Amino acid sequence: MSGFISITIGPKTAARLDRARQWLDCSPNATYDEIIPELLDEADIDVDLTEEYE
Repeated sequence: MSGFISITIGPKTAARLDRARQWLDCSPNATYDEIIPELLDEADIDVDLTEEYE
């Protein structure tokens, strides 16, 4: 199963993702599109972001 997920990030979500960046030991410069797959991996959710979607 594959698909496209669009996520709108508001101020509260941005703050949570910034905390997740630290929790996951991500680079301080990691972008949200790098952090979100790491979070999904921690949750043991299979993600394939190898394809580009328009």
